Amino acid sequence: MPVIGHAFVGMGTSLCARGVCSGSASLRARLCWGWLWGPMVVGLAYLPDVAGQVGGLIGLANARVIAHSLLFAVVVAPLAGWCLSWVCGARLVGAILVSLVSVLLHDFLDLLQATDRQVWWPLSDRAVGLDLDVLPVNSVWELVVFGGAFGVFVVVTRRLRSGRGMSPSSLRPSVPSSLLSPGVLLSLGILAAASGTHYLRGVREARVDEVRVMLARGAHADALAVIEDARRWPSTAKPGWLDYAEGECFAGLGDRARAEVCYLRSLAADGAYFWAVADLA
Repeated sequence: MPVIGHAFVGMGTSLCARGVCSGSASLRARLCWGWLWGPMVVGLAYLPDVAGQVGGLIGLANARVIAHSLLFAVVVAPLAGWCLSWVCGARLVGAILVSLVSVLLHDFLDLLQATDRQVWWPLSDRAVGLDLDVLPVNSVWELVVFGGAFGVFVVVTRRLRSGRGMSPSSLRPSVPSSLLSPGVLLSLGILAAASGTHYLRGVREARVDEVRVMLARGAHADALAVIEDARRWPSTAKPGWLDYAEGECFAGLGDRARAEVCYLRSLAADGAYFWAVADLA
């Protein structure tokens, strides 16, 4: 998942949708619009990851799968749109569309990074992937690619509006006039939090690599402790892989009953994962 990229896409979405969603002219709505519109749309760009992480922390089975499904987008968009409309005074229909587009864009960016997603859950457990891997995984390159694209977008937007004879004051609703505005600062705060999550994901990826090495060495008992630690952090590992690895550990330790439970959990996360099917059989 392009963690840093989601923030810049969210900022771009908030700028594009300002004209469509601007609604109430009340003082409260104008204040909330200036402070919260951008950060809330940036937050929507992260919503599937946030929902999946929170669901996992409270013990909800398949939280990550559910949060990245089309059903989640359809169900959550009206609720998120209503909140966006109520807080910022935005037009309800426009706010719902922004919410839906934000969640779907999140899933699409994940797929562009060659990340498997079970988008048809609960109708199908089949993992969907585009196998394109066109987006960078390295955080520095993410910042360069998405930050550069966002900068170009802002410059082009300003030029286009200037070419249409719009006054500088008319540019303010669409493009932030100051990098120190409250909305921009809050959006940057969300980006900083996402970058921290990106670092923690790297920590888990390192733990996942340790598990692979331990399985190859036959150190099953040690691998179980590392798997438990790795579950705490977000990861780009194949859905159900940690469950499969745990099953391998129990099988290696001679605990066939617990190995079967783990293989079944792995299949629930990705019904097309060959090795889980083969080892369970």
